[in-house]
Amino acid sequence: MLRELCAFCTRHCTNPVLISHGCFLFDKRILENSFRKCGLNPTFQFFDSLLYYRDNYKDLSSYTLSFLASKIGNQVVLHRALDDALILYRLLSYEINLRGYAVPIWLTPLRSIKGLGKSSESILYTANFRCVEDLKKNCIWKSIGLFPTCVVAIQKFLTSENLKSI
Repeated sequence: MLRELCAFCTRHCTNPVLISHGCFLFDKRILENSFRKCGLNPTFQFFDSLLYYRDNYKDLSSYTLSFLASKIGNQVVLHRALDDALILYRLLSYEINLRGYAVPIWLTPLRSIKGLGKSSESILYTANFRCVEDLKKNCIWKSIGLFPTCVVAIQKFLTSENLKSI
């Protein structure tokens, strides 16, 4: 099944992006592990709509797919995979700027670092740090104007057990 997914995506897209709600928390890791087990090395990117909506709709009381569907898209979520995917597609089709929320496969999103928010992520992006692996390779991030609490959060993350899976 994964081989067919890879073949389909590369046949129809030059730069496939897999989108899900909360994918950095669950889906991305599961798919990466499954690709590894099958010996596949796709060039997908992952887009997490949960982060997008948290950053761009700050006044909402919830960010579940059900809540977003009812408040933004006037739709009901039936909690079936295909229906949820179609609702997410419809919700995102209303949006204009989806940049900055896609992360290539095999790389760890900056938002994996607890305490790192959108403003710190923007500073890091401006300095060409796109993922945790970029931070690990180059320590110049310590001097680019991040809040001290973010510097501590990054240092803690980079020295913790989190990097053993990278």
